[in-house]
Amino acid sequence: MSAPVLAMNTTWSLGTSGIVLNTTDAAGVEWIAGQDDGWFNAPGEKLNQGEWPSDHGMWDGQSYVDSRLVTLPFAISAPSRAACDVALRTLAAFGTTGQLVPLTVVEPGLTTFASVKRAQKPNVTRVTETYAEAQIFLTAPDPRRYDPSVNTASTTLATAISGLDWSTGGGLDWSTGGGLNWGTSTSDGTCTVLNNGTAPSPPIFTITGPTDSGTLSAISITNSATGQVIAYSGTLGVNDVLVINANRFARSATLNGAADVWSGLTVSQWFGVPDGGQLKVQFQGTSSSLTPLLQVGVSNAYY
Repeated sequence: MSAPVLAMNTTWSLGTSGIVLNTTDAAGVEWIAGQDDGWFNAPGEKLNQGEWPSDHGMWDGQSYVDSRLVTLPFAISAPSRAACDVALRTLAAFGTTGQLVPLTVVEPGLTTFASVKRAQKPNVTRVTETYAEAQIFLTAPDPRRYDPSVNTASTTLATAISGLDWSTGGGLDWSTGGGLNWGTSTSDGTCTVLNNGTAPSPPIFTITGPTDSGTLSAISITNSATGQVIAYSGTLGVNDVLVINANRFARSATLNGAADVWSGLTVSQWFGVPDGGQLKVQFQGTSSSLTPLLQVGVSNAYY
């Protein structure tokens, strides 16, 4: 199998299986990628249409993007029969847990990943004792390809801003050092995060409780553009961390990395960051401390 120029400039890593196409592994086995099908193409379409029974044409509703199907052809070239056997056993074992794993693709100008699982067993043709050709078939329920780096923005709770004060500043008596006291600049409780990709991207919200003393309650995150709200009814103590994942394919709410607190989401009007756009949110809550923090993270997403 000859590797086309595109594939030669690209590596494909299949989770933690140890299979990385277009590399040579520690045993001296070459995994040589062929021309893929489905990764660099747009995903399919789920049309929402129906026949008009007594008129021309069809009824047309909102259509949606389908899951992504990826076929990866490749060759295995090993220095010995034993090494080839090990490589084929590794390939046979990949995906047998039935769980989603990251397929990470490194191109010359961009690295992206998608969560995939095996769609069917690999096709394997053993050509010689040390050389085999194979195809692996993958499906990604979420068709988007994500940048592994995360764009972030953060804000503390909104705090009152003191107004303009002539008396503290000394009034209009400039000769004795008077002037206008502008007050202290404080947080308005908002932050804005960017998605520079070509597909909408779901954010992850990380809310940290007070770092000094007290608690944080009545927590809410509001989309400033649409008014949609995500609200949590629980209370965060000192250094507690609440993580809310808005991805439809992995939605969750966890406290301190372990406890499932999904039932504490009293309002869940989910929203994301539009393609090539931004998301501005308002962080609100009740706390005697000024230290609670909201961090919003989003990866650039691509179809």
